[in-house]
Amino acid sequence: MNCKNHPQLEALGTCVGCGTFFCGSCLLEVGRKHYCKDCSADLLRKQEQEASPRQQIVITQQASQQVSPPSGPTRSTKSRMTAAFLALFLGGLGIHHFYLGNGGTGFLYFIFSWTLIPAILGLIDAISLFTMSEEKFHLKYRYR
Repeated sequence: MNCKNHPQLEALGTCVGCGTFFCGSCLLEVGRKHYCKDCSADLLRKQEQEASPRQQIVITQQASQQVSPPSGPTRSTKSRMTAAFLALFLGGLGIHHFYLGNGGTGFLYFIFSWTLIPAILGLIDAISLFTMSEEKFHLKYRYR
């Protein structure tokens, strides 16, 4: 997926307001949610009308104003099929979550493995990973 405003750049997220893909320089973070500049302006106007004088509205820029290619890996170094097979065969122990960088969830699977509930959840995770597209997988697990 590429940025709506800068088609040469890969999108780093979607706007919560309109659902459109944008690069880091086009996204704004408003209250821990990502918005495009148009939706954030609408949100700011709406909040200013509803806000009392004591409330503070915090907006932070996701990246610098200068348009540049995103730094860091653009694709995950993890393999979707490896994660899927780990979930299928060792999902009851949470090994696939450790592989994908979700150590907390993996730890919970491991601790409760005696209940066999993580084994069922591991099977569901395996099916999800087998049916997930490569693009969606890399977007979801890129920075872990």
